[in-house]
Amino acid sequence: MMPTTIQIPTIKSLEQIAGYETFVRDLQTAYNLQGLDPTQLRWVAAKEDQVSVNYPPSVVVNVANGTPQLAVNLHPRKDGREVTGHATYHAPLLVREVGRWGTSNLRGHKVTQWRGRSESETFFQKKASYPFYEFLDKLVEGLQDTTPVVEVVALLPVSPDGSYDTEFAPEIRFADHLDHRHYKIAVLMEGGFSAFSLLTRGQRREVQDIDKVQNHYNWKADFIADMSDIEQLMLPSSAGHMVLIAQPVEEERPYIDFRSGSDDYGSGFRGGGSPLTLGGGVMTKGGASIGGVSISQGSHVGKGSLYDGELRKSSNGNTVIYHIRFLGVKPDVAQALTKEALDKAGQSLDTFVKE
Repeated sequence: MMPTTIQIPTIKSLEQIAGYETFVRDLQTAYNLQGLDPTQLRWVAAKEDQVSVNYPPSVVVNVANGTPQLAVNLHPRKDGREVTGHATYHAPLLVREVGRWGTSNLRGHKVTQWRGRSESETFFQKKASYPFYEFLDKLVEGLQDTTPVVEVVALLPVSPDGSYDTEFAPEIRFADHLDHRHYKIAVLMEGGFSAFSLLTRGQRREVQDIDKVQNHYNWKADFIADMSDIEQLMLPSSAGHMVLIAQPVEEERPYIDFRSGSDDYGSGFRGGGSPLTLGGGVMTKGGASIGGVSISQGSHVGKGSLYDGELRKSSNGNTVIYHIRFLGVKPDVAQALTKEALDKAGQSLDTFVKE
């Protein structure tokens, strides 16, 4: 039985904003890829009660009771302005599996540099890279072999004519009944580990990029197929991949950010390599293409502050690791996207950790 077509309503007060209606139409194209049924992936259902005249679809990964949830909030921009105003739209998501840290291929992925440090501190001082498990053992207390690792594919709408820039921020959320909501969130983005961890302060929290002076930014996605050959060659092999580690903590007082990381790591960087794509561009029925994206720093959205009090691992709550593969959906060509193409998206999760 084919799923019901999702119609995303427009919000009347936003219809005069340049790029808004185009964004909603492009996002609807991405949502309605749910008519495909890939072998390795399963769609995270949009909550039907949210698809109404007042609310965009809500898409949230909820792997188990008592565990932080994941959504990907979309923040499309045009000429520096967010075209969706204060409305929150979610990217459509697919989940491949929920594995365990003790047997995850992520353990061997290479961490190659810091994010959010000065240029002189970006690259490690002792080695060119570190296995992810070794890196996390020093920075994230309490990881267990049984810690869940959730493999997710997120589809981001990409404008074919520049009507908007694709910006986004993953969000860690909590079920209404969840008692423990205080989490430290560490970020690995395309091989670079953030020198800062975000703290949820008991509420849902967007996971943003943070620079060396604690300015916060959205993430920006660029369609790899639109880049020049030189630009593509300069991309890391981990392009389009992000890993989030949410760990329960106890706090001495409310705070925003916590400086993590140590100077004991050290230098050199892993360059170039072939970008991860879906093998030459895959097309979708209804006039769209799907392909790899490169993630970079997007628009400035605020400034945080450092926490200098005591931070302890909590015996309440559950640690979870989200490995997200971002892909772009660009409504430009009318050819057929097959379920085999989405199967390749699932396989690309493995390609990342084998590089």
